[in-house]
Amino acid sequence: LWGEWIDYLGLPRAAQPRPVPTLHHFGSIHVTDARGGQAAVPVLAMISDQQGALFGYDCRAPGQAACTHGTASSVNVVAGHTLPAPGRTKTYLAWELDGQPTYSFEADTTVSGAVIRWMQEQMGWLHRPADLGALAQTVPDTGGVVFVPAFTGLGIPIEDRTARGTLLGMTLDTTPAHIARAFLESIGCQLHDIRSAVAEDHQISIDQLHVGGGMSASDMACQVQADVLGIPVVRAEHAETTARAAALLAGLGAGVWANVAALPRLPGGETVFEPQASADTRAHILVNWQRALERSLGWI
Repeated sequence: LWGEWIDYLGLPRAAQPRPVPTLHHFGSIHVTDARGGQAAVPVLAMISDQQGALFGYDCRAPGQAACTHGTASSVNVVAGHTLPAPGRTKTYLAWELDGQPTYSFEADTTVSGAVIRWMQEQMGWLHRPADLGALAQTVPDTGGVVFVPAFTGLGIPIEDRTARGTLLGMTLDTTPAHIARAFLESIGCQLHDIRSAVAEDHQISIDQLHVGGGMSASDMACQVQADVLGIPVVRAEHAETTARAAALLAGLGAGVWANVAALPRLPGGETVFEPQASADTRAHILVNWQRALERSLGWI
């Protein structure tokens, strides 16, 4: 498949890089300090952003998962050492160590942080993005509002780029706080749909979710996600997990640690958000979410 794609684009095969393992001597960076001292620093490992975050969270067994909340929210799940059958999520080679590959699933929402900026810049509801949680916390629930933030369509598992943002259930009593809370619930609902797709397609259960990125700094956002998902949401104190993964892998390549089992655990503490919503409340939120999803599809 990839060969056909390369040929279709007219890319010369000779220009393609040679596949190598995650641990490999990629070359050296020659650096000079302020006093003229020089050193050649070997580059001994390479890993991409999201897969790096997964490794950096110490997620290395099937079903362990991490979500990074940025402009969109990206979920990565460890799939195991065997290439899984195709499903609704994307499948990547996460890393290869000692000749053994580890694969991961990836799925993302189309927007999350971008909606917060819309609330701030277009609607004027927030002075700064960090105010979202405080605004949503001023109301006990969404007041019946359901927000499908399909501003640029819907991602996995729906994959409808013609869907558009939809607000349903508003009354004359609806306030920006209700909409803000409905948006936080929508993130939890999208994560729930991704979790369900992984379970249905690959029989892999996600029992807790590590979170990072801008929105994860909000206790309110993390708690709503835990309530809708029905599983613990874990926020680590150490946030630079992708950089940590690169450092750990480089250390493995340099022989600082003998194997993955010898790697140190993620430093610092963590905050665990346990689900607090009842099963009935969770089911009500998810049923209304599905009803709203159907109305958001196919607008373009």
